[in-house]
Amino acid sequence: MTHDGPVGTEAKASATEGQVLKALGSIGAATLLSRVLGFVRDMLVALVFGAGPTTDAFFVAFRIPNMLRRLLAEGALSTAVVPVFTDYLVNRPRAEITRMLRAVFAATLIALTTVTVVGIVIAPWLLRVIAPGFSADPERHALAVLLTRVMFPYLILVGLAALAMGVLNAEGRFFASALGPAVLNVGMIAGVLTLAHAVEPPILSLAFGVLAGGVGQLLVQVPSLERAGLLVAPSPARHPALSRIVRLLLPSAFGLAAVQVTVFVNTLLASLLRPGSISFLYYADRVMEFPLGVFGIALASASLPAMSRHAAAGDLRAVAGTLNFALRLSCYIAVPATAGLVLLREPITRVLFERGRFGPDDTLATAVALGWYAVGLAGFAGARIAAQAFYAIGAPATAVWIGVLSVGANVVAALLFMTPLAHAGLALASSVAAWLNLALLVVMARRRFGPIGGRALSASVARTLGATVPVIVVCALMLAAWPHRAGAAREALWIAVAIAAAAGAYWGASVLLGAPERQAFRRMATTGLRSSPLRARLFPRTERRGIIRRALPFPTTDVREPPPLGMMDPVAEYLGTLEAERGVSRNTLAAYRRDLHDFLRFVNDTGKRVDTIDADDVLTYVGRLRRRGLASASVLRRLSALRGFYGHLRREGAVAGDPTELLERPRRSRPLPRTLSLAAAAALVEAPDTGRPLGVRDRALLELLYATGMRASECLDLTLGDVNLTGGYVVCTGKGLKQRLVPVGAEALARTREYLRDVRPALTRRRRRESHHVFLNSRGQRLSRQALWTIVRRAAARAGIARRISPHVLRHSFASHLLEGGADLRAVQVMLGHADIGTTQIYTHLPSAALKRMYERFHPRAHA
Repeated sequence: MTHDGPVGTEAKASATEGQVLKALGSIGAATLLSRVLGFVRDMLVALVFGAGPTTDAFFVAFRIPNMLRRLLAEGALSTAVVPVFTDYLVNRPRAEITRMLRAVFAATLIALTTVTVVGIVIAPWLLRVIAPGFSADPERHALAVLLTRVMFPYLILVGLAALAMGVLNAEGRFFASALGPAVLNVGMIAGVLTLAHAVEPPILSLAFGVLAGGVGQLLVQVPSLERAGLLVAPSPARHPALSRIVRLLLPSAFGLAAVQVTVFVNTLLASLLRPGSISFLYYADRVMEFPLGVFGIALASASLPAMSRHAAAGDLRAVAGTLNFALRLSCYIAVPATAGLVLLREPITRVLFERGRFGPDDTLATAVALGWYAVGLAGFAGARIAAQAFYAIGAPATAVWIGVLSVGANVVAALLFMTPLAHAGLALASSVAAWLNLALLVVMARRRFGPIGGRALSASVARTLGATVPVIVVCALMLAAWPHRAGAAREALWIAVAIAAAAGAYWGASVLLGAPERQAFRRMATTGLRSSPLRARLFPRTERRGIIRRALPFPTTDVREPPPLGMMDPVAEYLGTLEAERGVSRNTLAAYRRDLHDFLRFVNDTGKRVDTIDADDVLTYVGRLRRRGLASASVLRRLSALRGFYGHLRREGAVAGDPTELLERPRRSRPLPRTLSLAAAAALVEAPDTGRPLGVRDRALLELLYATGMRASECLDLTLGDVNLTGGYVVCTGKGLKQRLVPVGAEALARTREYLRDVRPALTRRRRRESHHVFLNSRGQRLSRQALWTIVRRAAARAGIARRISPHVLRHSFASHLLEGGADLRAVQVMLGHADIGTTQIYTHLPSAALKRMYERFHPRAHA
């Protein structure tokens, strides 16, 4: 059986690794497609334009809008908008979502247009700062200015595309946005093929291709936006979501700016070297980014959600465990890739680029840079992963200042190495900075999280190095027997054989050394296709929201948006304690989290800190809650959350006193539960159309709810092992992970047996990996809470029940009908899973039919 609560550290780690690997397979596949098309594009550019002053001008010009794209669009902007969009999609009405989207799209369009116009105007001065070496060559400088002005509007297109990507990702749709980089490459390829002979200078065709790719990145997402009902026209207006996005945007942009400074420094220094140096570094970086993008960056992106979920639950040990796993897997890929790239750098470069105007000298210069870049491959990948851990816990400042230090180290190393090694020295400087970045991040992670599994990481690195020795031997032997100048096709085949042989040797050595990362890599390969973003296009809206809620530890709140006053860690630690030690349900955790965040906003308004709040302040807060119209039960729950929170802080020594200690608890009213009559309950459960397969499922679901009195979440979490048709009972896992046996009546057993025999097998055939849950949707996945509500309401409408019905009404009806029939109160308590019999006793207050008959028989004024 599976539970939402903790089931042990080992099980939790295994589940997290599975989530990371599943996401890695999907993201890596999309990145692989983009990288392949990127290589096709680069080979075409090398064939048509070679490596020289013309391509230098293009790459410098393209770096300006490309840098702004990474800072404002695909990087910081997407990081800032996804949490806000998720919050609105889950918690706000549709009309408010539409208003928010209109305002955000309009503000983004205005900001990007302003930056673009300014950039076009100041392009000549920008080029003098970025590539001062171009000033000595007026013709090359003028070409770079022209290309910059042509490509600057790409910022508007890719910015809007990134915004659309954030919306779709928050909706659970990933396929269209994942196609963006591939579409850009297609646009550039098409531009060269169709316009290179029609425009002057020919390099303009590549710039026009960038604009076409930007249009494609935006348009490819339009159908998905329309299907989701989120294709809206921009409308300038003030909206609270804008300020939230800006607050999240600034630190993200600052962190990414440190990376872009390194790129600009290398470009500036390379412009001072011989012509072609910028192009050599560009082509070498493109080759090195193939393994880095497909595995390193993809692994960083895949591990961030898992680490964020653990951080939100206050489980820093689990964050450290996920970081350790991601670093080990990254090392397992990066180390042998480094060996292969260093040894085969020249033939790889020749096969990929040496054709047309890209000659042998260009191949040698690019290969040297590639070798030095490859030395830092594991450092680049590891640093990206380690930085994600600090973003996950809401401490990006640590990663930012370490990134700034690494930029400074890169500048110093570049100045030291560029004289003896020319452009290759700049590549070596980048690798040195990457390793320094990783080392500092690991040291800080050790201080922040405690032990991060250093022994396991060291053992993994040792195994990986040992398994890489055969890779070095195979590559050296293949290089010695290389058929030099034997033709492009033969060399391409030879390098494919060399890579395959090296990979086989590495895999075999991993088997002999018992590397656990090998098994993880196999899991990634087998789960990657199952988690294809194509499936996101098939999710109906109700099911998708269920997926969003189940994917987060606190389903109805935005876990990535930090609460006021930087109190994310204490709140998360308290909620994590409730989950780990008391087994509190997900819904209760979500409610407590909302309550505590509301209190923190009140504290922020008072200008005080949490540790300076006194009893009078809490009374003021309670008065505010009552003025907002909250019921006594809601106020009581919020006070309960505050008592527990301050009790936790006091036990941890974070506060000296508890301001809630002397407060009187408000009296809680107990409204009578809403129930159905016997006839109405029978009509409800018999309402589904059993002539349809899903009607058979709905009938079994409703019969089981009414026959057992299970909560909605308990019924949806039922697994096949929880249902005993022969014994006539089900095993329910309720609050606190407490299990109980509940008998099932004959009608419900018959309907459940019919569903399991005739319908469920057909649903599971639609998925490669069969779900273990009893009740599935039309795609063979676990039924969501929203879908259950829809089923109950549809059945109520068919049964002619006018009032609003929820699944919990069946639970109330189950209890009241049992007691009305003479059942023992304690037996009903056990079947409902109530810890206190007083909770069950409320059903005895309901006027049963027997009581009504007795009243009508004996009261003197019962009849007119």
